[in-house]
Amino acid sequence: QEFARAVRSEDGVEAAKFVKISFSPMRRAVTELLRHNPSANLEQMSRQALREPLDAMMASYCDCVRNYEAKKFVEAYACLTTALDSYLLEFASSEGHWVTRPLLSFAFNLRVIADKADEELRQKGKEEVTIKDT
Repeated sequence: QEFARAVRSEDGVEAAKFVKISFSPMRRAVTELLRHNPSANLEQMSRQALREPLDAMMASYCDCVRNYEAKKFVEAYACLTTALDSYLLEFASSEGHWVTRPLLSFAFNLRVIADKADEELRQKGKEEVTIKDT
């Protein structure tokens, strides 16, 4: 709800806080929700709260958080890139500057999760896929 409110008011600084994985109130909320209801339909909840394409972005971001908390960083990275693809649709269609701050948070997330995904792959003896390769 708070992210939706930040989007409606075009408050990029506030919206960015919700999509920054390391200190995100959204991450804490998703984690708490999943702790109490592991089968929660995050996609449906996102559709109810947000307009397209932000609903798809948030559903994928929630999947990213779910995988991040489970220490499945390769999957978290894949979900984050899907979320970013949806966010870029909003970025391209928006006339305001508010969309820039959340984009910076996504860039930060990509770096953090890519590093963790590479470490996960190294531990499994697989070839790394770094952010610069994508």
